Amino acid sequence: MNNNQRDPDSVQTQLFIYNCTLCASFVILYYDYFLTVQDEYDRYWLSARKFTFGWTLFFINRYVVILGNIPVMYLYFWSGSEPDRLQRCLTIGDYHEFLIVVSQVVIGSIVILRTRAIYGRSRRILFLLVVVAVAVTAYGMRSILLEKVDIYSKSDLTSSGCLLPLSNDGARGMYFLSTPHYYDSLRLQFLFLLGLAEAWSGHVCFDSLVFFLTLYKSLTSKRAGFSILTVMLRDGTIYFGVMVLASISVILSFELYPDYLKGMTSTATNVLSSTMISRLMLNLRDPLLSTEHDARQREEIILSNLVFEAGAAASTSPSNKSLSDEEWTGSGDIHSTGGIYILEDLSMARGTHPNKADTFQSVEQLV
Repeated sequence: MNNNQRDPDSVQTQLFIYNCTLCASFVILYYDYFLTVQDEYDRYWLSARKFTFGWTLFFINRYVVILGNIPVMYLYFWSGSEPDRLQRCLTIGDYHEFLIVVSQVVIGSIVILRTRAIYGRSRRILFLLVVVAVAVTAYGMRSILLEKVDIYSKSDLTSSGCLLPLSNDGARGMYFLSTPHYYDSLRLQFLFLLGLAEAWSGHVCFDSLVFFLTLYKSLTSKRAGFSILTVMLRDGTIYFGVMVLASISVILSFELYPDYLKGMTSTATNVLSSTMISRLMLNLRDPLLSTEHDARQREEIILSNLVFEAGAAASTSPSNKSLSDEEWTGSGDIHSTGGIYILEDLSMARGTHPNKADTFQSVEQLV
């Protein structure tokens, strides 16, 4: 063990860095909540599509993290000196890990549903993602179930809060079983650290799979007039990429950071993941990003370019008349019948390509 990592000055510095990271995570969580609470009210509370499975998952993801982190904030910035402080810290540590697991399960469920949706509700994609998610969750639960009561003593606690160390040096204790009293604590810390690293590694694998699936779909699917950046935001590709990078940062912290800072980005990763998913689900109900809104805008352009030859030009107000899918179709050419010229390609608005006979019939019905 590097003794410099556990001298009082170093521990205080690590505690300050950890608290800054924790504070930044909670600022992101609650600041973003207040930025988007109006969108939540407009798109979910006022929506006609209430109490659906997706609607329920949105609120579970959003409020489990927002409300569930309140006791975590209290105890990690707590400066009490009660005799049972260590036991309280171990209890809140278990609660914090359980909160992260529950949050990630909900996030994973939303991610699976979204990825399945952009692949046309493919059963193969659903089966693949469910199998990987179940395997990753089962693999990662070992670290949550590991008993940690005998790992720490009161001397491991920092001056305030509930920050406890994790040491790589416990690996050496695995080879010195003849001196268990000296190496026992470090060995258990190492096993716990190893379990956490394995759990987050599985999490990275799942997030990476989802990221590449959505990236492939975003790059290869028709964008219906949207920019590639808009499509990646709508499909969640950028959000999933951020989640992958955040999870990787947790794994790197286990190897590269001092004992009291190992895993310090786990809270930030959970907060970012929850925030990204909330943003994704809000975007899915954003009328400016919906395909239907884009189609309506194209129809308005088309309607405004209807020209009548019977002596005067006329334009139809899109706010007063909305045509159904059955009434408006097009094949990409300029058609005329009964004095009406269609100057735009309606197939671009609807993405359909019926024959010309159907087009003429539709227009004739409007004359």
